[in-house]
Amino acid sequence: MDLGIAGRVAIVTGGSRGIGRAAAERLCREGAHVAVCARGRDSLADVRRALEAMGAGRVLTVAADLTEPSAAGRVAEAAAAAWGRIDILVNNAGAARGLPFDELTHEGWLENLQLKLFGYLRMTREVLPHLRKNGWGRIVNIAGVAGLQPSPLAMPVGLNNAGILNVMKALADAEAANNILVTTVCPGPILTERQTTLLQDTARAKGISVEAAEREATAAIPLKRMGRPEEVADAVAFLASERASYITGSLVIVDGGLHRAMI
Repeated sequence: MDLGIAGRVAIVTGGSRGIGRAAAERLCREGAHVAVCARGRDSLADVRRALEAMGAGRVLTVAADLTEPSAAGRVAEAAAAAWGRIDILVNNAGAARGLPFDELTHEGWLENLQLKLFGYLRMTREVLPHLRKNGWGRIVNIAGVAGLQPSPLAMPVGLNNAGILNVMKALADAEAANNILVTTVCPGPILTERQTTLLQDTARAKGISVEAAEREATAAIPLKRMGRPEEVADAVAFLASERASYITGSLVIVDGGLHRAMI
């Protein structure tokens, strides 16, 4: 299926590994020009080599920590300077920690919100003028199912993701007249470094081994396995494409059937 985004300009935040990297690779395969931002310069250099080796689209990497107020503007400016426009934003950077309530200080709550929710908001604010100018745009957010399914062991994770779901649904309504479509992909357990950290947090909180925590998490998934970053990236690429022209304000759950509610 031709997704119709060859030549489009995309920004992928947190694109040096995991879901972000898989999304950047998928968009490149479709011929999009992709600006990847992340904090680590070494990991960005590795991503650039890998994407350029694919021979599809053009690649730009920007080292940026989106918890810094000025970083989002630098990323957007770099992409616009390289290609003269911005069409797609994939918000993926930032990961809150799954800590029990008693271990969270006031400062800890704020730090976790800075890591993800506020970074998404800053990046979106910088990109929106470019999308409005085009009269075409896609904003695809990554927000895990903890935003739909609260957990006593993942309160900061759930708060970040629930906030993203809420504000991005409202933004979808606000920007529909500008032909800017805003959607959210909600991954379940995906085999990434992030998932390893969450399993370690769960194991520590429950007093069990990491292996036991993984078996417990996988047992609850109807497909009996964790997902792959590429499976999430396929959903991201579709929502960022021309083929998704009548989908906005929606969330797509990619979790092997884990989430049980009918929505």
